[in-house]
Amino acid sequence: MAWFYKVSDRKLAEIVKGQAPQFKFYDGWIPGPSADSYYQRCTNEIPWRQEYWNMVIKLPQLAYYYDPKERKKRPNPVLEELIGYVEQEFNTTVTFVWCNLFKDGKHHIDWHQDKYGEHLCVLSFGSSRKVVFRPLGTKQGHEHLCKHGDLYTFNPAYDAAHEHCVPTDE
Repeated sequence: MAWFYKVSDRKLAEIVKGQAPQFKFYDGWIPGPSADSYYQRCTNEIPWRQEYWNMVIKLPQLAYYYDPKERKKRPNPVLEELIGYVEQEFNTTVTFVWCNLFKDGKHHIDWHQDKYGEHLCVLSFGSSRKVVFRPLGTKQGHEHLCKHGDLYTFNPAYDAAHEHCVPTDE
């Protein structure tokens, strides 16, 4: 399963500035046949590699970081198409893309906050996986089942008040 992470610039964050934490889920944002095509293209056209978080922690999943320098140097056609859809739909600018590829249910992402200070947009392709959010300082979380083509967004206030994970799915 591939997860496609996109963070937009402050334009989208400014829309929700001063508002309460917001989380929005868009079921089937990219419909089935198109999602199938994007899944195959992302799997084959993204140069997946083993990445490290903060250059110290080896991530269990394969990943790819697509920042402005990389976009300028080596534009990736499938990522550029998806960026275009998000920018058009949300009237914003995508500043960078973080992609994760989960080969099986053992690949996961531990509890964390993103702390980018920007609106986060997550697009999921492939097998369904749970993402769990919980308010800081609690053990009680709420699950969202992300299916093929689903998209969810959350603002910086939501990120500041919650942590999230993609648990193992064995």
